Amino acid sequence: MQWHPEFDVFLCYCRHDDKWVTSLAKRLEDESHLKVWLDLWQLIPGVGWQQQVIQGLEKSASCAVCFGAQTSRSWFDNEIQYALELQKKNERFRASFMAHEK
Repeated sequence: MQWHPEFDVFLCYCRHDDKWVTSLAKRLEDESHLKVWLDLWQLIPGVGWQQQVIQGLEKSASCAVCFGAQTSRSWFDNEIQYALELQKKNERFRASFMAHEK
Protein backbone atom coordinates (compact mmCIF):
# COMPACT_ATOMS: atom_id res chain seq x y z
CA MET A 1 0.00 0.00 0.00
CA GLN A 2 1.35 3.42 -1.00
CA TRP A 3 1.65 5.96 1.78
CA HIS A 4 2.08 9.63 0.95
CA PRO A 5 1.63 11.73 4.08
CA GLU A 6 0.55 15.32 3.54
CA PHE A 7 2.52 16.58 6.55
CA ASP A 8 6.01 15.75 7.77
CA VAL A 9 5.23 16.24 11.44
CA PHE A 10 2.16 16.63 13.64
CA LEU A 11 2.84 18.71 16.76
CA CYS A 12 1.03 17.44 19.84
CA TYR A 13 1.10 19.79 22.83
CA CYS A 14 -0.82 21.30 25.72
CA ARG A 15 -2.38 24.73 25.15
CA HIS A 16 -0.19 26.23 27.94
CA ASP A 17 2.84 25.58 25.72
CA ASP A 18 1.45 27.16 22.54
CA LYS A 19 4.04 29.96 22.32
CA TRP A 20 7.13 27.75 22.25
CA VAL A 21 5.41 25.11 20.11
CA THR A 22 4.36 27.75 17.58
CA SER A 23 7.95 28.99 17.54
CA LEU A 24 9.15 25.41 17.03
CA ALA A 25 6.67 24.93 14.16
CA LYS A 26 7.89 28.07 12.43
CA ARG A 27 11.51 26.98 12.78
CA LEU A 28 10.74 23.49 11.44
CA GLU A 29 9.09 25.00 8.38
CA ASP A 30 11.55 27.85 7.79
CA GLU A 31 14.85 26.15 8.62
CA SER A 32 14.16 22.48 7.92
CA HIS A 33 11.55 22.94 5.19
CA LEU A 34 9.16 20.52 6.90
CA LYS A 35 5.40 20.69 6.45
CA VAL A 36 3.98 20.98 9.97
CA TRP A 37 0.48 20.14 11.20
CA LEU A 38 -0.22 22.58 14.03
CA ASP A 39 -3.79 22.93 15.27
CA LEU A 40 -3.55 26.72 15.37
CA TRP A 41 -2.82 26.65 11.63
CA GLN A 42 -4.96 23.74 10.48
CA LEU A 43 -8.20 23.56 12.49
CA ILE A 44 -11.29 24.83 10.70
CA PRO A 45 -13.65 26.77 12.99
CA GLY A 46 -17.11 25.24 13.34
CA VAL A 47 -15.90 21.73 12.47
CA GLY A 48 -15.38 19.10 15.19
CA TRP A 49 -11.81 19.62 16.36
CA GLN A 50 -11.32 16.08 17.71
CA GLN A 51 -11.94 14.53 14.29
CA GLN A 52 -9.68 17.11 12.63
CA VAL A 53 -6.89 16.21 15.07
CA ILE A 54 -7.24 12.50 14.30
CA GLN A 55 -7.21 13.23 10.58
CA GLY A 56 -4.14 15.43 11.04
CA LEU A 57 -2.30 12.58 12.76
CA GLU A 58 -3.32 10.17 9.99
CA LYS A 59 -2.04 12.60 7.33
CA SER A 60 1.35 13.03 9.02
CA ALA A 61 4.58 11.06 8.69
CA SER A 62 5.42 11.58 12.35
CA CYS A 63 4.23 13.06 15.61
CA ALA A 64 6.33 15.17 17.97
CA VAL A 65 4.82 15.17 21.47
CA CYS A 66 5.91 18.41 23.15
CA PHE A 67 6.05 18.59 26.93
CA GLY A 68 6.60 21.81 28.85
CA ALA A 69 6.62 22.90 32.47
CA GLN A 70 2.90 23.76 32.24
CA THR A 71 1.81 20.57 30.47
CA SER A 72 -1.42 19.18 31.86
CA ARG A 73 -3.37 16.05 31.07
CA SER A 74 -6.52 16.16 28.98
CA TRP A 75 -7.34 15.42 25.35
CA PHE A 76 -3.57 15.66 24.97
CA ASP A 77 -3.38 12.12 26.43
CA ASN A 78 -5.76 10.87 23.73
CA GLU A 79 -3.57 12.40 21.00
CA ILE A 80 -0.50 10.68 22.43
CA GLN A 81 -2.30 7.34 22.65
CA TYR A 82 -3.57 7.64 19.07
CA ALA A 83 -0.08 8.54 17.81
CA LEU A 84 1.38 5.48 19.54
CA GLU A 85 -1.35 3.30 18.01
CA LEU A 86 -0.53 4.70 14.56
CA GLN A 87 3.12 3.84 15.14
CA LYS A 88 2.13 0.23 15.90
CA LYS A 89 0.01 0.01 12.73
CA ASN A 90 2.41 1.79 10.36
CA GLU A 91 6.11 1.00 10.65
CA ARG A 92 6.99 4.22 8.80
CA PHE A 93 5.10 6.50 11.22
CA ARG A 94 7.17 7.71 14.19
CA ALA A 95 6.17 9.28 17.48
CA SER A 96 8.86 11.15 19.38
CA PHE A 97 8.87 13.11 22.61
CA MET A 98 10.35 16.57 23.26
CA ALA A 99 10.70 18.48 26.54
CA HIS A 100 10.94 22.21 27.13
CA GLU A 101 11.57 23.58 30.61
CA LYS A 102 10.42 27.20 30.33
